[in-house]
Amino acid sequence: MGVRPVIGDGQCSEGAARKARDGWDKGATQKPPGRSPAARGFTLMELLVAIVLVVAIGAGAFSLFWQIAATRERLEQQLVRRSGTEALTRELERAVAVCYAGGREGVFVGGVEKVDIPCRVVRLGFGRGAARAMSGQVLRIEFDAAVGEVLGSCGDESPSAMIRGVEQFRLRYYDRGNWSESFDAAAAGRLPSAVEVSLWWLEEEEGGTGTGRDVAPEASSIARDTAEEAPSRPADVQLVVAIPDSRDEGGGVE
Repeated sequence: MGVRPVIGDGQCSEGAARKARDGWDKGATQKPPGRSPAARGFTLMELLVAIVLVVAIGAGAFSLFWQIAATRERLEQQLVRRSGTEALTRELERAVAVCYAGGREGVFVGGVEKVDIPCRVVRLGFGRGAARAMSGQVLRIEFDAAVGEVLGSCGDESPSAMIRGVEQFRLRYYDRGNWSESFDAAAAGRLPSAVEVSLWWLEEEEGGTGTGRDVAPEASSIARDTAEEAPSRPADVQLVVAIPDSRDEGGGVE
């Protein structure tokens, strides 16, 4: 039998101490375990930058939406104004084409903000014994400064708004080479050669997007002391309607 060598206590203690020392040195050189970059949270600076970006994007989107809404309001306003102007022009042209100086129904008389135009209305009957009848009605166009509306009515009809959002409305009449702000066919014994209509739209307040509809008297700038006062700017709409049956010896409309 062989003899197993016996290791003394001194050798065992020295080997254990060497292993313990090697393990301590190895552990001292290793970094403590930490979280991966993917699991790391936001810092305060990153959070503030994100908030600023969100606020900036939201403000830009709101500004764009507001501009789109304002543009839509302006387009709708222009459409309403154009429609009203076309309706006024159409009614005036129809009226003056068949108007007369005066009769049982009324007399052609006009001022700065109102005009009465008597018109012949032709009615045709059908069937046996039908006859053609001529009757008259008075077309009235007037301006209501309290609400900024141009009103129209025919005969016994109640006045209805033709144009809204008007700051000022002015009528003039051409007779014998001159423009005047009033005309009475009964006194003159004839019709004027033409009627001029001028419109000034109600200006929007700064930063407003109103359409000029349903203007309240206290919120509008249309109150005037006299009808002769006019805005300093040129008229926004100006049209001249000639009267075919006038007997003006002063020449054509200038």
